[in-house]
Formats: sequence, C-alpha cells, structure tokens
Amino acid sequence: MLMSPAFLYRTELGDYINGRFQLNAYEVAALLSYTFIGSSPDALLQQASLSGELISQAQLRTQVERLLKLPEAEANMLHFSRQWLETKDTVTLNKDERYFPDYSASVREAMNEEFDLFLTDILLGQEKDIDDFFNADYTYANPPLADYYGISAGGNAFDKVNAGNHRGGILRMGAVLANKGEDSSTSPILRGKFVRERLMCQELPPPPVNVDATPPALDFSKPTRERFESHTAEASCQNCHQYMDPIGFSFEQYDGAGKFRHTEAGKSIDTSGHIIGLINLIDDETHHISGVDDLSNTLASSEGTALCVVEQFERFSSGVGETEACTIENTTERWRTSGYNFKQLWLEMVSSKLYLIRQ
Repeated sequence: MLMSPAFLYRTELGDYINGRFQLNAYEVAALLSYTFIGSSPDALLQQASLSGELISQAQLRTQVERLLKLPEAEANMLHFSRQWLETKDTVTLNKDERYFPDYSASVREAMNEEFDLFLTDILLGQEKDIDDFFNADYTYANPPLADYYGISAGGNAFDKVNAGNHRGGILRMGAVLANKGEDSSTSPILRGKFVRERLMCQELPPPPVNVDATPPALDFSKPTRERFESHTAEASCQNCHQYMDPIGFSFEQYDGAGKFRHTEAGKSIDTSGHIIGLINLIDDETHHISGVDDLSNTLASSEGTALCVVEQFERFSSGVGETEACTIENTTERWRTSGYNFKQLWLEMVSSKLYLIRQ
C-alpha cells in the first residue's frame, strides 16, 4: 500500500468530456486544498465535492476565501514565499563575524521572524498590493532587530513599526539581503541574479564552460563595485553580467549581512545602475536606477513583475516548471483590474477557464 502511486501521488486524471479531461469533484477539492493550505481537503471541502459545489468559478472562489482564513494557509504561503524568494531559514545563516560582528544569533532569529510576519501581512492581508510588497513604509521588528536596522521599536516583543528611510519592502529586508550576500562581503552577482530570476522570471544562461566564474578576491582597500567592475569588464563575462551586476550595484548600501552603510573602503557608495529589458532579455531598452528605492519603484510598476508573481505561484501550485503563457497573461490581466491586490490574486488563480482542464 505504501508503494502504491495512489498513495504517493496526487493524481489529476480527470473525466474525458467533449475531447478534454476535466478534473472530477474530489480532484478539484484536492487541488484547492493543496494549493492554499498545503494539505488534504478538510470535511467542508469534501462535503462540497460530494454535493457538486465545486463546478462554477463562484463556488471555487468561495472555497478559496474560506481556505485562506484557516491557520494552515499562513504556513503554506510562507512555504511558497521561502521557495519563491530563495530565503532559507535565516536562523542558521552564518557570516564571518570578523566582518559582520553585529550579525548575532538574536538578529538572525529576528530577521527570520520579520520575514514571516511581513510576507503573511502582504500575501494574506486585506488590502495589500504589489506596491506594498516592494515599498511598504513599515516592517516588523523587536529591539535587537530595530537596533541593527537603526529604527525605533515599540516594546520588548515584535511590533509593526515605521520602517524609516532605509527599510520597508522586500528588497530592504534583512533576511533577503543576508541570503544574497557572501560570508565576508556583498555580492552584486547574487543580488542581481535574484532580481532577474525570482522577481522578473528571466532565466539567465549558465556561464561558458571555459570562463573562470570565481568572484574577485577580497580587497578591503577597494569598494565592492570597483572590484566587480574590473572582474566583469572582459567581453566573455559581460555577455551575462550586464544583466546582473548593474542591478546588484543598487544594493551596495546594504552590506553582506543586510546592515545599512554610508561608505565602503573610505569612499561614498555609488548605487547607480540600470536594467536592460524589463519584460524579457530580448528587449534592449535600458532603465536607469539609483539605489534600492529606485529599483523597488521600477519593479513595482512593471507589468513583467506582475506576470512573474503569477508565474511563480502557478509553478508552486502545479508543480510544473514550464507554465502556460496564455494562462499566466490572462490571470495577470484580471489581477491588474484589481490594482494588483494580493487577496484578489488568489481568487483569480482559480478563475481561469482552463483551471479544471487537463490535457
């Protein structure tokens, strides 16, 4: 029994109707349940499937609204967020304390909690949209994290606090910045690649087999930008790095452990950069940016970013890496009419005419 495919897998065989396979009632219940709460259907969802109440879009949306209010929905959305944003458990993310002495265990734990509270609020909040995701003027902090960030905390426990000038939004969050930094320095490559692949859904080609992909050696007499610009000046490197490094340089005021800084190697930090191709790599239009604020505003207003959010959740919910482009575009268009409200997105994900159809 334990080796049976029926036990190991969630099947979507469907019923053959008018030349297409349409999911049966229990398969629909399982699809909804595993998508939004990460587990098998509860009693109410099973009853709805038996009663024929999982057929129309209105019925599906009603069930999604109910499921998202369950405690399991929060854990499932965080599971999605950590995969999407490549943010592993920051509690175990160590750094070289010679270079980041303030990056303590209490700070790592607080960054982890901040990520969970912020993403839960954005993805499951009542009126949160894609601009809040990038540009929220608040975050969640306790005294150790607030001190690390240089902002004010309300009390001894975690509180929703004013983010100040240098926090707020996903790109200024310690857990994301620390995960995309090296043990002893920042990494414009990792940060630029993260934006391209996770927030813009643009897959970059691997480096040529004959290219030395080793990052430039540490040299604390030079700013990181200077070290990496010389490293990527060669034509063989520029072919890929032109899409990553100019984005990564906009993060340079945040060190490898996510702490804000004004100078590096005794020099003011240059955060100017650019993005080549907001929608795809074929588009050669250059969008100039200066710092994370500019980058956040650019991404928040880009249609390509919205498409990517929909694609990332579709990948997560379906388990299929290659998504269907028309479905993604149509869902994004319906989402756009709501002002990219996240609560509305989850309803639009089940509103496609092909949602219950399989080939």
